[in-house]
Amino acid sequence: MDFFAIITILIVLSAIFGYINVRFLKLPTTIGLMVISIIFSMLVLLLGQFFPSVLEWESSLIRQIDFQKLLMEGMLSFLLFAGALH
Repeated sequence: MDFFAIITILIVLSAIFGYINVRFLKLPTTIGLMVISIIFSMLVLLLGQFFPSVLEWESSLIRQIDFQKLLMEGMLSFLLFAGALH
């Protein structure tokens, strides 16, 4: 799976989690997204106990990401810009 597919999955999950928070939980955005993310992570780990192939697929997906390249070429400029604004 390439980089853009991974980013697409993350954006779609963020949008779904945000919708669930606004529609049902009505918590502050940061807290609601964090709670839903923790619950989702626990469900994925629980699902991995029953279906080990799911956990293997997710770990291979994470292993494909070159975090050095992602940070230095993708995120660093945004982090520096946000730091300069603050």
